[in-house]
Amino acid sequence: MDKWGYTTSLIEVASSGTVNCFDYYDSRNGAWAIPWELLEIQIRKVYNDELGSAFPRIDHPTSRTQIHLDRLDLQILGQVRHGSSSIAKVRTALHIGQQRAAKKLKRMREAGLILSTWEIHNIGLDESVIVVTDDKRTAESITAWTQRLPRSIVSFDENRRLCLVMQLLSGGSFGMARALSSLSGRVTVDMLGIKIYGAWGFPTSLWNVSEQRWRTPDDGLREWFEKLNA
Repeated sequence: MDKWGYTTSLIEVASSGTVNCFDYYDSRNGAWAIPWELLEIQIRKVYNDELGSAFPRIDHPTSRTQIHLDRLDLQILGQVRHGSSSIAKVRTALHIGQQRAAKKLKRMREAGLILSTWEIHNIGLDESVIVVTDDKRTAESITAWTQRLPRSIVSFDENRRLCLVMQLLSGGSFGMARALSSLSGRVTVDMLGIKIYGAWGFPTSLWNVSEQRWRTPDDGLREWFEKLNA
């Protein structure tokens, strides 16, 4: 993966959640004004005084699907991921009957695999940053602190290892990284390129229907990375 310029870290998500905050958005000027120096003081206080647990919890346990997924199900999910969620669009794209498309979509919606959500985009948040830490106290402090930032996707593994994806205004990654550098716990901060963020859907061709799990062959992963780098 070095030839593509990627670094990888494997985290199996056990709980996850999203938080949005508009405290620092000036609707009159249509711009963000995030006081990073003040936020640096705040996160130091949260960490030093161990106040992380006093904040509302963002993440919630992830649920595993209990329904059997065949190749067509994965193809439909691929269409939905790219914005085609209506019966008409799915049946046209996959050349299947209307009743079959409707039945498949209804089944996956009832199972919670297809959801309608609202997200904030295109309002000046054009930098994506990923933050990872194994230190539980640091993770708890950062998670509490992010509730004052524009948009954060918080995920933990079974050992409460934190993987945080943040969307910030241009240049915000510097202020954020500087604030986190004041913590004694080890924190890794990386940028997510525009080509990568939102385009990392795992290839549906790697779904093993008979075993109901993902396959990870070297050639399949290599092809996936090459497509991301195209």
